[in-house]
Amino acid sequence: MFTPQPVGHLSTPYKQTSEIPKGLGAKHEAEGVLEVLPEFEFGLTDIEGFSHLIMIWEFDRSEGFHLLGRPPSTIGRMACLPRVLRAAPTRSA
Repeated sequence: MFTPQPVGHLSTPYKQTSEIPKGLGAKHEAEGVLEVLPEFEFGLTDIEGFSHLIMIWEFDRSEGFHLLGRPPSTIGRMACLPRVLRAAPTRSA
């Protein structure tokens, strides 16, 4: 069994989640800081030679979440369904 262990801490200028830009066209211009704990600094040796750094994080202050999401209303749910085109009734002569 894998037990995660923190190797550092991440901080951003945002104090509340409501401050984080969200939605289509949101600009993410803020910079954060990743502080690696001293006992893990050796693992970053020669990191300048890499183009990417993959981080896995845990939301340690997450509260009040729901595992099952719902559309905001019936209208929202119907908007996701394809429209069905129906032929106009034919007139008999």
